[in-house]
Amino acid sequence: MFILLPYHTQRSLKSRPVVTYTLIGLNLGLYLLALGLVFQGSYRWLVNHFGLVPVRPCWYAFLTHQFLHSPSPLHVLGNMFFLYVFGPSVEDILGRRKFVLFYLCSGLASALAHLLMTFSFAPGDLGVPLVGASGAVAGVMGMVAVRLYRTRISFWYFLLIFLFVRTGTFELPAAVALGLWVARDLASGLLEMATGLGSGIAYWAHVGGFALGSLWAAMMKVRVPEVDEYTYEDALKAARAGRWREARWRLDRVVQHGPDHAEAWQWLGRALQQTGYTESAVHSLARAWELYLQQGESGKAWEVYRELLGLAPRYPLQVGLEYRLASDLTAAGQYRAALRVLHRIVTLSPDAPEAEVALLQAGQIYLEKLSQPAEARRIFRAFCQRYPYSEWRSQAVFWEHQAAAQMAESRR
Repeated sequence: MFILLPYHTQRSLKSRPVVTYTLIGLNLGLYLLALGLVFQGSYRWLVNHFGLVPVRPCWYAFLTHQFLHSPSPLHVLGNMFFLYVFGPSVEDILGRRKFVLFYLCSGLASALAHLLMTFSFAPGDLGVPLVGASGAVAGVMGMVAVRLYRTRISFWYFLLIFLFVRTGTFELPAAVALGLWVARDLASGLLEMATGLGSGIAYWAHVGGFALGSLWAAMMKVRVPEVDEYTYEDALKAARAGRWREARWRLDRVVQHGPDHAEAWQWLGRALQQTGYTESAVHSLARAWELYLQQGESGKAWEVYRELLGLAPRYPLQVGLEYRLASDLTAAGQYRAALRVLHRIVTLSPDAPEAEVALLQAGQIYLEKLSQPAEARRIFRAFCQRYPYSEWRSQAVFWEHQAAAQMAESRR
């Protein structure tokens, strides 16, 4: 006995696969409802009316057959397991609305393929209803095979030969793993045609769904100006290997089609710097810095900030974002880093509204966080001289007195 199951697609997701989980829940719920009809003896009526019967296909059956399954739990559980493994990646690529359309169209294509092959080569099965989500799921797998062709699929296997038992895992690229899967179904379908022996499995529905998914993925590459799935991965490999010119043009493609990809902008800045385009490198790093802050990644923003100022210490940045970075660094306990940002705001943007509060915050850090009252007192005095009419002047005077008291205490 040999059991082989895919259990993981090694691709990180950008969002929760809500549609995939909803489809799984819907199929399982409808299966449980239909199971009640099995015990009542009404299941045959259900599949004859809502399954797709080739000899008398109803228009609505092209949709409803996708949500019905045979009474065996292995049928629905198998389909839903494969949808759970491969559906999230496709939903992540297409988006939720397009994924619904794609899923239903895959089911429709699988039904048409089944009808065509049944009428052509198996007229004895024209009265057998087609039910199940396997055609739609096959479409999902076709999309993965073409669009995510290099993504690794993890498999678990169980082997039992007499008393010999072995289990383990291995990985294969999606194109290889799913290509072998559809090749097996294609061979099985051809074998049934040649022998006239039916297995009860709609192999041509699987092949039709897979073909639709593959074609859809291929058309996305041709018609939609979209960067290849692996361009960024290849760019990082090139950069880490020192092939900066190759990395630069690959990263340029990534940011053109994904302008909110902060890390890509950061690496593009490094590639531009390494290939002699310092001014463009500064602009790219500034874009990465802004995106990291907007996305709440203050740690990465600080990393890019240092790279940026290393190239252009006086480069004009958005003062509001700089102050946000300083506040985030302060909250994270990185006081020296925060002071560096605050000092730059006060020095380069003295007329900005943020400069006033930045100077006050710097003094507070020296007083309360770093226990340097002398430096704090100097800053509070400078604040009162620079902003004599500030609404925070009384607070600055209070902290200045605190600093003076701490200095006097330390001299005793």
